Amino acid sequence: LNKDSTSISIIPVQSIDQNFNGIDPLFMYLQLLKENLFTLNDDRKTEIKQFIDYCRLHCATSTEETENINDFETGYDKEKTPIEWYTMEGFLYRMLNEALREVNIEVLMKMAFFIRDLHKQIKQRHLEPSIAKIPSTIYRGQGMFNRDFEKLQKSQGGFLSFNNFLSTTCKEHVARGFAERSRDKLEKTPILFEISIDPSIVTVPFSLI
Repeated sequence: LNKDSTSISIIPVQSIDQNFNGIDPLFMYLQLLKENLFTLNDDRKTEIKQFIDYCRLHCATSTEETENINDFETGYDKEKTPIEWYTMEGFLYRMLNEALREVNIEVLMKMAFFIRDLHKQIKQRHLEPSIAKIPSTIYRGQGMFNRDFEKLQKSQGGFLSFNNFLSTTCKEHVARGFAERSRDKLEKTPILFEISIDPSIVTVPFSLI
């Protein structure tokens, strides 16, 4: 529900009015990258093995993380769903969000199988009756770098895109608490996003987790 590490693309209304001329190149690049990650069809067992090998080399920084990697190797596809793996404490959440924030192509390609599985499960849950329980207004609190906040202020009426799997809450005070965590950071501005959901527009799947 946090995190300050969320990557955001901000597109001014002028770019939209001009048929997206001058649009943020990072936004366009990430859209193409996302489509490629979702459509990759490599050998699944090979993908998972290569990911585990990479994690042992780069993420096994403690006994606890080594155990988490071992659990992932033996339990993925068996003990937990992709959403459960993503939301549990451990290397996976941090690794994916850092790779998305920094657009680390090497790591994102290593995690392509997991990104596909996570997106697929969210799409499946989006079709379940429980989706009707999601309120029409949800919230997210985080710190935003001052330079990005200034750009956001100048782009009222524009387009805002979160470049990751976005966690939110239906409780405003919870989101506000996360925003306040950046109050003492001079380089950041606390931000509370109030997001309205229109169930008739389904361009990005979402679900309760």
